[in-house]
Amino acid sequence: MTIVHVKDPNGKPYAPTSIERATECASKGRGAILFDSDGRIWLELACAPPPSEPPPKSPPSSWRKKRIIRLRERDGDHCFYCLRLMTHEQMTLEHLLSRRLKASDSLENLVLAHRVCNENAGHLSIAEKVRIREQRLIDLLMNHAPQQRLRVLKELRIPVPTAKKNKSPPKPKKTHHPTAITQGAYLQS
Repeated sequence: MTIVHVKDPNGKPYAPTSIERATECASKGRGAILFDSDGRIWLELACAPPPSEPPPKSPPSSWRKKRIIRLRERDGDHCFYCLRLMTHEQMTLEHLLSRRLKASDSLENLVLAHRVCNENAGHLSIAEKVRIREQRLIDLLMNHAPQQRLRVLKELRIPVPTAKKNKSPPKPKKTHHPTAITQGAYLQS
């Protein structure tokens, strides 16, 4: 995915965006797409956006530690986006729905991610965030032998349906027809 850096006419940087959003903004006359000498893509806004509300205050570190423990129990120690194993120091809390949109800090809205992965995906919608993860998972599975794929999925704590074993139908019980006894079929002479 291509990241487009954003700045206002005064050069003040803003959160990066996707190439699709930058193109849409430029087509509506709200900015221009530029390339710098390092090959980075920039969206220079036509005017500075209105001042936004300050971001919500970060919760206390004890709250953060408890959340990370719960998320590690639920999801394991892999980054939500790149699926690589993280150390405790590398873990950041990623809100699937942004706190700037007044989203909750509940566990249902939180995942663990590397700081860089978190920053690169912070401006994306939930659907775009999930697509990043799905694409990385597909890439990861395609690079492993079929017999290793199940191990990879288990390490990532992704539930895998197990195939049901084909059981042969139960053998019918031997029963004698009631009339066979009365007619003497089983009587020895």
